Amino acid sequence: MTDIIHKLLYLRDYEKIDFYVDLMLDNLDPDNIHTTSVNRLIFALSSHNPAKALDVFRMIPQEHVNVNTYQNIMLACQRGAKHDGDALFYESALSLLRRMEEAGLKPNKQIFSSVISACCAVENWQTAFAIFQHYEESRNVYCWNSALAVCCKAGAWLEALEMYEAYKNVITPNFVTYNTLVDALISKGKQVELAANVYNEAVNKSVINHW
Repeated sequence: MTDIIHKLLYLRDYEKIDFYVDLMLDNLDPDNIHTTSVNRLIFALSSHNPAKALDVFRMIPQEHVNVNTYQNIMLACQRGAKHDGDALFYESALSLLRRMEEAGLKPNKQIFSSVISACCAVENWQTAFAIFQHYEESRNVYCWNSALAVCCKAGAWLEALEMYEAYKNVITPNFVTYNTLVDALISKGKQVELAANVYNEAVNKSVINHW
């Protein structure tokens, strides 16, 4: 049945997806389920029904869960926090990260990016920054950009600038990095001169074309 759900996902037929998901859950045997099916199910729900994705995840024994499962459920938390603004998804993301480590599974950059993005939804730049600094695996441009975005959304433009200066020689900035920082400096900090300096740096590195 997950094949049907997967095809419906491409058609964005969410009403039918929920119908088939409910059928599966009514007949679910947690001890007789394939991890691939779990991953497909949670991924399908993450796009439109993150709360149900969390419900499904909690029903599955840990022996049927892998890194891809956590990647999908973290994506659900990220989307739920972003669209619903519900702190439950942010708290769930942090809890799941701890649970994943306790299970001996190693988070990947997509997982860290989703957790940090969930922090962005509740404007908790302190936690996002702490995660980025604590986990060496999170120090890539995707997580860096997500952490900068959290600071910027929360109005912590000075902390965003400090984070940028601290890691710009460790991680290669891209267009998103510069655009996020310039926007924060102008709209949140009213720091036009600093924004111009960051913009010129991007131009000099050929990340942004002046014309």
